Amino acid sequence: MSTDFLYRHPELRAQIERQRAKSRGRSRPSAADDEPAASSSAAVRVLARKLEEERGARRREVAELRRALEAAHVEDLELRRRLERYEPA
Repeated sequence: MSTDFLYRHPELRAQIERQRAKSRGRSRPSAADDEPAASSSAAVRVLARKLEEERGARRREVAELRRALEAAHVEDLELRRRLERYEPA
């Protein structure tokens, strides 16, 4: 993921800024040079986890829609068969 992509999405940028603020608030024995890499890494992990959650939600949604479509196809076929058997009086 490029930083350009991350910063073009306001909700992602806000999350990155929150993670950076959290990282700065912690007292760590590591050098100051490691902090940007650590906060960026944490932000990427958070975003990757969020992306996986979204993918899972979309997969479930697609599966549900496929089941509904399959049910609609079955119902359509049944109605077509009933219509073929129908003879007006």
